[in-house]
Amino acid sequence: MIGTPVVARRVPGNASIVHHGKTGMLFDTPEECMEHLLNLSEDDELRAHLANTAKEFVEQQYSFSAERSSYQALVAPYL
Repeated sequence: MIGTPVVARRVPGNASIVHHGKTGMLFDTPEECMEHLLNLSEDDELRAHLANTAKEFVEQQYSFSAERSSYQALVAPYL
């Protein structure tokens, strides 16, 4: 993980992972995108908060061990 905050277009796939203001920033228009980028470039605390919260979220929800457990549970009935 490189600790870069995410600014992503608000579409279902992105919105299912990026929680606006918590794990990244979502935008609907080019103007919103520019506003979020500007805010992030000027606010060290916001950048750090988003990067840290996103890192924790990914480590909890998408860690190797969590993924392995999910796949094992999925195939176990067929073994």
